[in-house]
Amino acid sequence: MIYNWQTQMNTDPDRIECTLQNDSRLAAGAGAIVSHMAERANLARDVRENLAAIVAETCKAIFQHFGRGGSSDSAISLGVGNWPDHIEVIIEFPGEDSKENWLPRKMGGAPGNGTAPSGVDRVKFETVDGHSRLTLIKYSPPAGSAPKS
Repeated sequence: MIYNWQTQMNTDPDRIECTLQNDSRLAAGAGAIVSHMAERANLARDVRENLAAIVAETCKAIFQHFGRGGSSDSAISLGVGNWPDHIEVIIEFPGEDSKENWLPRKMGGAPGNGTAPSGVDRVKFETVDGHSRLTLIKYSPPAGSAPKS
């Protein structure tokens, strides 16, 4: 018997959303998703790798904060979208501690003071109803330009 699903899978190639359960090993998967979307956005290889590393390290830091074996409430929601002029990465997680520096220190980021890490053009940090949202934006090169390898 074939089950008739009530919802359909998102087939839009310019947006990927997923939920990562509390396991820091999944941070590498988040980085791979970002790398793929950054390539579609025509970003240079070094920029793609840097952005992917920032996202992976950020997810890893969040997971470490939750501790291993945390509840399903400690999952991270990851959304990556390509816009005509930029790529946007949204990382949502439970907790309202806006003073935490979720961005890797070695990459120079601190969302609390508006500082974007090297390789990210804009950072936004919000907390609402017990959840935090970290948004990273990297602007794309002009349309029609070739990506730099």
